[in-house]
Amino acid sequence: MISAGANNTYGHPNPGVLERLVNSGTEIYRTDQMGEIQMKIKDGKIDVRYKLTMDDS
Repeated sequence: MISAGANNTYGHPNPGVLERLVNSGTEIYRTDQMGEIQMKIKDGKIDVRYKLTMDDS
């Protein structure tokens, strides 16, 4: 999970880091694109859900 505000002035997440994550097959969850992200672990499995509200855009 990458926590970054939408339109942040720091350029997070770094494009090079994102490229390496994608190339390694990592699932990427970004708060700047997906809004609130919730993860629940049950029986050894991770359930992920997210919600982007109108205020998040």
